[in-house]
Order: sequence, then structure tokens, then C-alpha cells
Amino acid sequence: MFKPKPTLPARLKVFFAREAPVGVIFREGPRKRTRLILWHTDTDTFEPGHWFLGKLQFGDLSPDGKLLVYAASKWHKNHGVYADSWVAISKPPYVTALAFWWTAWGRGQAIFQDNQTLALGRWLAIGSELHPDYALAPWLKVTKYPDGIPVSPRGWQVVGEGEEPLYEKPLSTPQGRFFLRGQARQSRSPLYTLYDSFEQATQNLEAEQAEVDPQGRLILTRDGKLFVAALHDEGSLTTTELADFNDMAFEALPPPEWATRW
Repeated sequence: MFKPKPTLPARLKVFFAREAPVGVIFREGPRKRTRLILWHTDTDTFEPGHWFLGKLQFGDLSPDGKLLVYAASKWHKNHGVYADSWVAISKPPYVTALAFWWTAWGRGQAIFQDNQTLALGRWLAIGSELHPDYALAPWLKVTKYPDGIPVSPRGWQVVGEGEEPLYEKPLSTPQGRFFLRGQARQSRSPLYTLYDSFEQATQNLEAEQAEVDPQGRLILTRDGKLFVAALHDEGSLTTTELADFNDMAFEALPPPEWATRW
């Protein structure tokens, strides 16, 4: 008897603005599809946006949260790989490109140094130019990141190097100062652990991603769901589900007019 394949949960990647209560969620799944969702962290409201047929590999928000730079790849069936890759700037939660650079094999990255400066990573700065069909806003400066794009995620510090580097980020709570550590693992989600100020591990976090949002809250993603975690005096955690993004079906959405222009 035929048994349908079980539906896999979505996977979430979250990026936050540095100076605004804004985050962008890359919701991955079903296969080869990613949806952008804008998250207002001060009200915990969400704006679903574009679906992208392909893979969004990297993202960074301008400090004010108004612009998103992302690295994208399209799957080529004949090649068996993500063969077309580019970096673009858009207005979240839409992927409509305002600026566009071709790159190779998903190696392109760029980050916002401030609201008016975009720094290109090494692969882009060496071998790619702005696509001739696009023009930068007159106020936007594009430069080369001095030492290449940092290997650690935004706001994290590398505390252990190697093939699976260790990252650390401070977390201030009413119970004191803690440190969130992420151990990168090849082909798997990082392993996240919470440490106290005495370097004692207090919690291994069951999460595909752990982050600190603009409100200073510990945020966890798991199985297509978004959680906020509260830390208690004895070091235990209580998680509250903020949203479940699994029940979403593809829909073609035209971008609003404001998302098509600088």
C-alpha cells in the first residue's frame, strides 16, 4: 500500500536589525522554496512576503531594518547543483532586487556597515560588478570589507577556531549575565549552549538557531516554530511559542510599488 512521505517541518533563519525592532525570517520549505517574513519584535507581529524558488543562503539587514542584502542561488536540474548565484538588495519582506551582482557558486556575501554603506565580501569585490540593468541609490556607498566578511554571525565573537568554530554572544538577564555559545557543525545546525558568568554550562538548547532579539530576549527556532525563552533563577528555561510558520502554502505575490524603488 502506498504511503505518502511525511511532511517535513519548515526551517527558520532569523536576522535582526541593529538599531530597530525589526527582524527578517527566512522560512525554508518545502524543498527549494523560501519565504521572507518581516518580524516587528516590539509587537511580535509578522508580515509574510515573497516566496523565492531557490535557496537564500545569507542575509543582513541595514541598521534601520529598511533594506535587506541577501545571497541567493537557483537550482539547476541538469547540473545537480545551485548553479546560478547572486547577491541583491531588496526591501523586506520582498526579494525584488534594487541592486544585483552575479557571483559564483553561492560564494557572494555582503553586509551593511551602516544605513548608507554596503561592504562587499572578497568574492564579490574581486570578480563582480553591479548588473547594468540596476543602479544604486545616490546615497548608498559600496565598499570592500577590509578583511573579508566575518566568519561569525552578526554580533557574535569567535572564541574557538577550526573546522567547526565556536561563537559567543552575551545575554543580559534579571538573573545576571550569561553567554550564548554556538558550535558550528558541518552539514548540521549549530549546537547551542547557555553558560553563566562562571563558565558553567547551564542549558543545552534544543534549537536550530538561538539568537538575542532587539528586545534583549533569547529567541529559539525549531521545526518551523519561533520561541522566546525565559531564564529562571535556578538556570532553567521556559519557552513560549510566538509563531508556527509550518502551515503556509506557496502563493505568487506581486511586490507593492514601494518595494520596487529606492
